[in-house]
Amino acid sequence: MKGKIRLVLCFCICLCLMGCSFSDFKKSQIQVEDEERKQGTLGLKPDFSYEKKEQVPTILVDQLGYYPKAMKQAYFQFSEETTSLVYSLRNQKSKEEVYSGILQPLGLQEKNGKYIYVADFSEFETEGKYYFYQKNLGYSDVFTIGDQLWKPLEEDLLRKLQEQKESTVAELSYETATLLLCLELFPEQTNLWDLVTQNVEKLMTVQDPKTGSVYGEFPQNPTHEGVVSLSATAQFAGVMAMYAYDVKDYDRGQVSPAVAAAEKAFRFIANSLEGIPYDLGLFATTQLYRTTGKSGYKNTVFQYLDLEESLQQYSEMDYRIFGWEAFLTSRYGVDKKRDGETMKKLLGKAEDLSKSCSRLQYSIEGETDWKEYSGLLQSMMLMGVANYIIENHEYSNILQNYLHYFLGRNPYSTSFVENYGSRFFTEGDCIQDPINSSRLLFLVYGADAGNTVEVLEES
Repeated sequence: MKGKIRLVLCFCICLCLMGCSFSDFKKSQIQVEDEERKQGTLGLKPDFSYEKKEQVPTILVDQLGYYPKAMKQAYFQFSEETTSLVYSLRNQKSKEEVYSGILQPLGLQEKNGKYIYVADFSEFETEGKYYFYQKNLGYSDVFTIGDQLWKPLEEDLLRKLQEQKESTVAELSYETATLLLCLELFPEQTNLWDLVTQNVEKLMTVQDPKTGSVYGEFPQNPTHEGVVSLSATAQFAGVMAMYAYDVKDYDRGQVSPAVAAAEKAFRFIANSLEGIPYDLGLFATTQLYRTTGKSGYKNTVFQYLDLEESLQQYSEMDYRIFGWEAFLTSRYGVDKKRDGETMKKLLGKAEDLSKSCSRLQYSIEGETDWKEYSGLLQSMMLMGVANYIIENHEYSNILQNYLHYFLGRNPYSTSFVENYGSRFFTEGDCIQDPINSSRLLFLVYGADAGNTVEVLEES
């Protein structure tokens, strides 16, 4: 009996000793594993010094947004053709789906090799902040549906123009002509008058009071001797005549001095018109004819209109649109044949542009490098004048599409306007110069004028 008891005690002691050994081994193993976790894989410490690159969305939207009643579209860029066509519109705050639809294919965009699909959500009009989701592309930038979206942009562009310093008479003349065109097409924008008056007063300082000629540069100091420029003198004559025509309902006291300055400048270049680019001569004569109604200007205008345009030289900024608009809106009797030909020329260019926009992706006229935006803005000035003359809803939509393009609905998913949008080109790369700033302001006014138009079907 005592022998059995001794065997049981020995067995228990052995079990206790084995348990202590196993426990010590397990604690040792845990310590090793903890140390390895602290050091990382292969005993190396993890490196978090790299920067994560921003993922640019491939769902393209106007990063400011859309007016409730206007046509609203977004573009989806795929690396290959897809059958996954369902998209979702979600509320930014709740993350809930508020609208869904089926993408429509637009084809291959040759420049970047992307397949473009369009989402038309025009029927969704609820105001708020939203974003798109598509299972293969992820998320878009957040945008707003609401009224008065572009008002801050209008105000900032005007402030920028007030602060910018033009280096040449040509720049200030073109900017002023563009602002005056804005006032003619969008007369409610009376806040432009202070800047226009400021510009006109500055331009007056570069005209020689004796000869009427105009210098090409602003004087750097009181003793600076300027160089007379025929082109600058023609621009000056046109701008002053345009100002006299527009200011008569705002401040009639400014009409006579402006007309006198314009006519004096024109007399200086009257015998040298062949040495001036075609568009500048057309601009100066049509503006003077519309303002004064004098037959001498009328005859010169007809001579310009009868010239073959394709054979003519144009200035870098191209003033033809200002000349056509002045001729077509003149209250004096005009030649029906030439009036019809000018109207046909303007509307023909607008129709060609409209057809081009309907065929190509992003609803603009071509696959343009972003640094070539100057031509796009100039095209929209032509479209704005055409829309003013015939009030075409399709043209109004095109103006809005171009503004959407500049505000992020483009292949770069980047805004062309600094400080507007989730991503924007910075100084030196975005729209900064006074000429294109004034053109963009014209586009904003033109697009904004049609923001209450009911949803329209694309042509």
